[in-house]
Amino acid sequence: MQFYFTFPDGMLDYDCARCTALCCRGQGLSAHAERELVPLLRREPGLAVWTTGRNGSIVRFTTPAGRCMFLDPTDRCSIERDSGRELKPSLCRAFPFNRVSVLGDTWVVAPHLLCPMSLRPAKHRDAAGNHERVAAELLADGWVDQPFSKVALHASETPAQWLRAEAELRDACARALESRTPTPIWDELCDDDTRLVTEVAELFGLRTQSSDPNLERHVLALAPVWSSGSARLTARMRRRLVVLARLLVGEALRVGTAPVTLQSCDTFVAQRYGLLELLAQADQPMPEGLLPDSGHADTMLAAALIDQAARKGATILSALRAGCSGLAVTDRYALAQSLAQLAAKRATH
Repeated sequence: MQFYFTFPDGMLDYDCARCTALCCRGQGLSAHAERELVPLLRREPGLAVWTTGRNGSIVRFTTPAGRCMFLDPTDRCSIERDSGRELKPSLCRAFPFNRVSVLGDTWVVAPHLLCPMSLRPAKHRDAAGNHERVAAELLADGWVDQPFSKVALHASETPAQWLRAEAELRDACARALESRTPTPIWDELCDDDTRLVTEVAELFGLRTQSSDPNLERHVLALAPVWSSGSARLTARMRRRLVVLARLLVGEALRVGTAPVTLQSCDTFVAQRYGLLELLAQADQPMPEGLLPDSGHADTMLAAALIDQAARKGATILSALRAGCSGLAVTDRYALAQSLAQLAAKRATH
């Protein structure tokens, strides 16, 4: 088995001392049965009643919603404080690089953005997100000694093709981050889809001009993570998705004065992932029979017009145009979100 990391090498970092132990509040914990379980149960025999199951060599436990039973009043792990980091449970040591899936003979590793990670200006060997370091720790911690969910690809793509396309995107983003000239990469990613992306942006009132440099850097770091999360789409569609995500998050974060962070960008996109996947397929046929009941006459009429266009073979973009032209932008978002949810639900059944 080999590793593929969905994030730029040596650029993601974190400092536990600056966090309020977000990962230790109701997230559960997991311990390696052969390496960690005995000393953990010796320390706290009552932990056994919190067991929820076993997955390969990894035994899983729930924890109280408010805080882990091993978190002390100063937001420090009492196991690490008393016995050292090497005795912490596997999940805790693997976090925040513990989101693992399998593609053939490859472990695909993504960061967990519950952790308020920061972005280094350039690749650094000492960064927490150094690929070599993360791989060594995942192997040493035993976190990969369990079956993971499999990455489901689009029928047109082989595992080798997917890995090559994703690595090209990730490495292009990394080069742009290190050169500090990120803007040109978006036109390169769109290629001949530039017009399609512009049309989608116009439909939803998204400004396509460059965002502020700080936002650009955060989006570049996250773009390959977002792309790999949509493996069921073609490589071309995944490129559209990250460009549209950049436009959408850029528009959103213009509102208010909160600082741009990896966490805020990822949270916003995660909440709209279905919508982005739908829009990334804008030139594909609109699915028929997606009729959300909004309770509002205007949006229900718009949904009916969209379905009417779908039954005539319209693409997703042209169908949305047919139905949404008379709606306010906010209603367009709400309707498109509902359609995306229905389409995703249908795809899983």
